[in-house]
Amino acid sequence: RYKNLHSRFNHMITIVIPARNEEKNIAEVIKQVKRAVKEKFELFVIDDASTDNTAKVAKSLGARVIHHKIPQGGVWAKDLRFFKGRFIISLDADMEHDPKYLPRFIKALNSCDLVLGTRDRFSRIAEPILQTLFCLPTSDFFTGFVGFRRKWVPQLVKHECRLWQESFFAIHALGGTVCGVPIRSPPANRPSRFGGAIKSNLKELMFFQRYYRHGRRIKRGLCHR
Repeated sequence: RYKNLHSRFNHMITIVIPARNEEKNIAEVIKQVKRAVKEKFELFVIDDASTDNTAKVAKSLGARVIHHKIPQGGVWAKDLRFFKGRFIISLDADMEHDPKYLPRFIKALNSCDLVLGTRDRFSRIAEPILQTLFCLPTSDFFTGFVGFRRKWVPQLVKHECRLWQESFFAIHALGGTVCGVPIRSPPANRPSRFGGAIKSNLKELMFFQRYYRHGRRIKRGLCHR
């Protein structure tokens, strides 16, 4: 029975869409995902404490919904245990990430442990500065368009990794291979969800420090924050 269950999920893909108050966009994103992915897949929407009809719309289109009672900033480690696909790919619900790139992610995940959607333009000045200073194996570690192999789920749960950027630091620290898939950047005049220029860059630096330190602790074998 176990072998049959494993075989059933072995070729399935998990698509995850974190969403907070995205009732205006979530339907179109789900429809585009369904058009783009030709493999068998399961679809999850992470309802990050929305106060609108995001969850209702997602359910009406066949998505499985995981609710957060308080905002978590996206996917939490405990959410990962529900995902059964051999590859897990996350994209935003605000139309920033085009689902047409999903087949490229799936192809890249056949040879890489972690795949990042690399934008052709950075959103904040702090991003290229950090990229240059720390020489990490990607040109865009702040992207929210991310995919990884299911084999990393136990480690991400163990180390309580939150958000997809933190998952990058964890998988890299544990020796995983990292690849990039070029994607189109959102419009330059698109408002930042982090606030104005000064506030958004300060938040970027704060998040980077938190994730980078967590990755270093994981690499040293220290599991606790």
